Order: sequence, then structure tokens, then C-alpha cells
Amino acid sequence: QETLVFSFIGMTPQEVRIGGKTTIDIVMVEASFGLDEVVVVGYGTQKKVNLTGSITAIKTDNLTTIATQSLPQTIMGRAPGLFVKNVSGQPGKTNNVSYNIRGFGTPLIIIDGMPATAEVFNLLDPNDIEDFSVLKDASASAIYGARAGDGVILVKTKRGKVGIDMTLTSNFGVQFFTLAPKFVDS
Repeated sequence: QETLVFSFIGMTPQEVRIGGKTTIDIVMVEASFGLDEVVVVGYGTQKKVNLTGSITAIKTDNLTTIATQSLPQTIMGRAPGLFVKNVSGQPGKTNNVSYNIRGFGTPLIIIDGMPATAEVFNLLDPNDIEDFSVLKDASASAIYGARAGDGVILVKTKRGKVGIDMTLTSNFGVQFFTLAPKFVDS
């Protein structure tokens, strides 16, 4: 007996025995996908975060190409619409960094699905970041509620793997006056 397999995007594949039939009735059954991972659309499946609105993603390879002191220095100028301002300018001081998206207030920071403070975000190692996204408009950040009115910074960190993977990154700097000016007295 001959069988035909019918497969449509977003539907469970159906196997039907033909056996000399001239008419075949097929009832399609919707395939269920987890909403956290993918969303079924008319032309295939995509990540949910890619469909919700105006989003900017920074490739993690770009976060580790330049040796910087902290994550705020690493992301400065890399995401359109994300403004990072180091208020103090003092070397090594990362607790006076302000963030805003498109000139609005302080965005909601989500690290691995949990809200985080700017201080925790500033202490992240760029080498530990797997995915970095900035949700810039209301349609993109609506799923996070009222706290996300000024935008959302989404960070997903890397997970452990079997085996050993070692990376060494070092940075050294010296700061001093190149020229001490001589001031005129009264």
C-alpha cells in the first residue's frame, strides 16, 4: 500500500495511506511550539524576540574585540539608540554610568530573564555574554510591562559546557600627566 506524507509549516506532519483512493481527506493538526523559543508565522518560524518590534542586537564577537575596563565602555556607540554616559569619568569607577534609550529615562535591564540593577549590569564580563539585545519601542518592550516604558536591555549569559575551554584576557594601563603646567602667581 502506498502512503503519502503531508507536511505544512506550523502543522504536525500527517501520513495517509492511499490504497487506490481517488479522494483523500486530511485534517491538519496544529503543532505546538514553546513561546519562549520560537513563534510560528505564515512563512516559517522565528525567534520571538525578533518579531516584537524595534530591536538592536550587538554581536557578542564585537563585545570582546576591544580591551576595555568595563561593559559600559564596551557597549558605548555599538547599539543605535542606546546612550551610555559615564558621569564621573574616574578610571575604574563604573557605578556612575547612566543609560537611556532614544533619550528617554532609565531602561529596564533584564539579565537571564530577571530584572537587574545597573550596578550588576556594569560588573558583567563581556566574555560571559551570549546574547545582547536592546528593545527600543513600546511594541518591543510591552511584554515587560510598565517598568519597560523607557526600553529594555536584554542580556543572556553563556551556559556551562562539558570539557575545558580557557580564555585569558589581560589589560594594563597607566595614567599620569604628560605635562604639568606652570601657573602664573598673583
